[in-house]
Amino acid sequence: MPILKMAQSAAIKILQKDEKLEQKENELLRDIVKEKFSGRIEI
Repeated sequence: MPILKMAQSAAIKILQKDEKLEQKENELLRDIVKEKFSGRIEI
């Protein structure tokens, strides 16, 4: 699944530069991730 490997590689590069997604350029990404996982139950 080459597309998943590409996505994983991109995610790793972003997180290496900005682990908490605090930079202005990652604001939208941070909001999308928060929205995606906001309704999950933690165990």
